[in-house]
Parts: sequence; structure tokens; C-alpha cells
Amino acid sequence: MTDLDLIDIEASGLHVTSYPVEVAVRVRGNVFSWLIKPEPHWTHWDPVAESLHHLSRERLQQEGLAAVEVAAALNRVLSGSERVVYSDAAAWDDNWMLTLYEATGIDRQWRVLPIERLLSEAARRRFEQALAERQREHPELRHRAENDIADILAAFRAALKSRRA
Repeated sequence: MTDLDLIDIEASGLHVTSYPVEVAVRVRGNVFSWLIKPEPHWTHWDPVAESLHHLSRERLQQEGLAAVEVAAALNRVLSGSERVVYSDAAAWDDNWMLTLYEATGIDRQWRVLPIERLLSEAARRRFEQALAERQREHPELRHRAENDIADILAAFRAALKSRRA
């Protein structure tokens, strides 16, 4: 299973009132990503988070799509019964998607599960090691959702490949 569906989200910070600012999904081998315009009641902004993902509130206001558009697009892209996407930070990503969908009134038609569910304990360690190595090699590419998905997928494949070697 090296062709799995993934999600990665960048957010306004790591706080209970933070919200998604960028989401990318890899579905059936295709990657889709969106910048999200903050809703009026989404006010938490952490300058440290901005320094990591390099997405300013101003840029999100100008280039981001409305939350309702992103939620609808995600439902379309992830259509299908019991659609599941995997994440290396499922608790955070699921929470940010709850925030997105609650703001829109749209029912989410898919769910986020931890990628660790697909790996044995040994493979989990290999995954974490491979992911950390990829992120060290290209720190300038970290914390953008589409780039992070590529790193997660490569690390997942490396963890499975190591098992067979």
C-alpha cells in the first residue's frame, strides 16, 4: 500500500482557536491544494506559524478561497463512501477540518486517520526517521502543505521498502 490518500494542513498556529490557512490532499495519486481566506471570526494569528509557512493574513485575504468553497471542494475531491485520508498529525488536522466545516455549515463526507495505523511499530520508527531526514535535507520546503505531503509519502514508502530489504 504505497499509493495512499493523504492530507496536510498549515494553520494560523498551534492553539485551540487556530484555524486552517492551507490544505492539500493527495487522492488517487493526484494532489490538490487550497489557500483559505480566514473567516471573520477566525482571529488567532501566531507570528511563529507565519514564519514557518510564510503565509501572511494579507496573502490569505487576497489569494485564499472562502472556507465554504474549500469545504465543498474537499468533499468533491474526497467523494466516495467511507473516504479516508491519512495524516502524520491527525489530531491537529482533524481539528482544523472540524473548524473549517463548522464555519461553513457543510457536512464533512470524509475522515482523517493517523498514518501510524498503517504501520507496525518498527515501520513507524523508520517512517519518523525517514520523514525527519527528508525535512532536514530541504528545510526551505517544509510547512507548505503540498511539499509536506510529498515528504510524508516518500517517508511512508521508505518505511515500507526498508521492511522488505
